[in-house]
Amino acid sequence: MTKTRPQSNLSFLLYVGLGALVMLLTDFAVPAKEALASRTFLYLSPVLSSGLLLVWSVSAIFWLRAESAEEMAEGAPKGSRLKFLIAGILFLWGVACFVKPVLSTDVNLYVAEGRQIVKYGQSPYLLPIDAMLPDPFLFQMSRGWLDNTCPYGPVALGLFAVVSLLPLQSLLGYIVGMKILMTTFLVGIGIVLWMSLSKDRLRFTKTVGVVANPVVIWYAVVDCHLDVMLIFFLLLGVEMARRQRPCLSALGVVGACGIKIFAILAAPLVFFWLVRKSHRLATWFAGAFGFLFAGMSLLSGNGDLAIVFQLNPVSMTRAAILPSFLTGIGFSVPLAITLSNLALVFLFVCLCLVILRGWFREELGIPVAMVFVAFVFTRNYWQPWYTLQYWPLLGLVARQARTHNIIVGSWLLCMPLYHGMGSFREVLISAVTFVVLRLAIDESGGVRGTAQR
Repeated sequence: MTKTRPQSNLSFLLYVGLGALVMLLTDFAVPAKEALASRTFLYLSPVLSSGLLLVWSVSAIFWLRAESAEEMAEGAPKGSRLKFLIAGILFLWGVACFVKPVLSTDVNLYVAEGRQIVKYGQSPYLLPIDAMLPDPFLFQMSRGWLDNTCPYGPVALGLFAVVSLLPLQSLLGYIVGMKILMTTFLVGIGIVLWMSLSKDRLRFTKTVGVVANPVVIWYAVVDCHLDVMLIFFLLLGVEMARRQRPCLSALGVVGACGIKIFAILAAPLVFFWLVRKSHRLATWFAGAFGFLFAGMSLLSGNGDLAIVFQLNPVSMTRAAILPSFLTGIGFSVPLAITLSNLALVFLFVCLCLVILRGWFREELGIPVAMVFVAFVFTRNYWQPWYTLQYWPLLGLVARQARTHNIIVGSWLLCMPLYHGMGSFREVLISAVTFVVLRLAIDESGGVRGTAQR
């Protein structure tokens, strides 16, 4: 046993205990009836909810730091210690599945759309959920959702429908079902990462740095955001491309598009990256992607790509850093929207060109993360769980334990602070994101680096 073993075990027990305590405290603080409606977080002040999540996140930082030192010294945990760690993580996932959503209730919309398909035979793309009236679940929905058609992809809708097949009697029951669905995707993410990091000295630390990350557990399970499904399909697409399995890579990217359509931005990056490897691989990827995406769009009746560039002036009050900055210095809303879209197109084209020139030859995850950073920060609607779409990809490229701990730790500190910082929070998350992006690029050997994991 190394000197770090008692420290890592103790820090892990502290992390598990604090995580369960934080989730149960917030669960008891939110009335059950309010957990079914919008604006649940009003029952917890931003400072209190941020403070609770921050305490848990700090404990996770100490645990991951000790775990990385242990793994660098003795390798990944095995035997009884591995079972001990897995049991603790499963316990936290279980608690998260049965506590009420706190910072968001998007899961209610997932339940309603699945119910709309299964019970009423309606298409959420054609009819808003208030077409189910007088369904009793609708009276527990946010009014802002009632007259909107579905914003999600057909893969997401299909999974919502599967949960709605369960013979449950209450909205809370279906919310738990959705949470269990998201948890299965966390398991899938863990499997993909474990396969991907087979030769990595920080294999276990990087894997749990995603699946046991308090930010991921909170946003993906407690508040049940479907972005965790997007992470799974993106990681699968990137890993299969690295393994030169173009058809499976296309399946992963199309799956991500089936969750949220803007994931299609990753497809050209994967294609051009494969072009640098082999024209044959790129051709197979393009053919498989085109076939699968067209089939998905035709079967679902939803292939509208305009949403990728759509900006709604009504939502400018929640704008990300670029549109918020442009309107703040006096640009009109229409001009800010136009410039934000042009910025996204410009950054996307630049990424495609530098990949064709041979940059990011080994780390496909970095340009894929970069395009999602560009997309998120040029939109007029920003939510903290959107960081799920790119931060896990950045944490995986670190070869040194110190760099990995900085990348993951900054996310763990940034998200709790985000909820309690007011108007400065967009500047905070933007600055930290770009610092972490630079760290990830440098750690991977630079944009022209060729070093393997």
